[in-house]
Amino acid sequence: MKSLLVIVTLICIASLPFLLFTRCTTSASYYIKFKVDGVDKNFDKGPTNYESVPFGQIVTGDPDYTDLRATPDVETGEVLPLDNYISIQFFGITTGDYIGLEEAIIAYNENGAKYLATDITVNVTRYDEDEGGVIEGTFSASVTPEVPNGSKEITEGEFRVKRVARDLFIP
Repeated sequence: MKSLLVIVTLICIASLPFLLFTRCTTSASYYIKFKVDGVDKNFDKGPTNYESVPFGQIVTGDPDYTDLRATPDVETGEVLPLDNYISIQFFGITTGDYIGLEEAIIAYNENGAKYLATDITVNVTRYDEDEGGVIEGTFSASVTPEVPNGSKEITEGEFRVKRVARDLFIP
């Protein structure tokens, strides 16, 4: 009985590094999370019928820019507009800080009300060049409605989205 206990203990100890240092890469690992005026939001689905998970794409322009999109509502819904979604665009295709309207745009739709960012900070910490990779980072913004009557604060924003084909979905 003692030897069986020792064998089981050794197997558990040997398995520990594998369990600690591997992580799942399922679609549930893609998201754009943030708080709006202190209320948690978790957008973990794709906002178009092109991609079922939150995604980031390079959009060809002058210059090329990156567009991240997500919704909490549907996995493969119709092309925008949706009642709830977020679009984070930054004028670059690499890691780094993107600050202000000259470098980034955030559009946020909440129950059909459209908000645009006025004060933006996006920090991209990972940007995989290959399709199927990941784009990760953090963001914050002040957003105002299309018909101004106050503003909302987006704080503690973070994203981990699937890197998809260039120009997959043109906004």
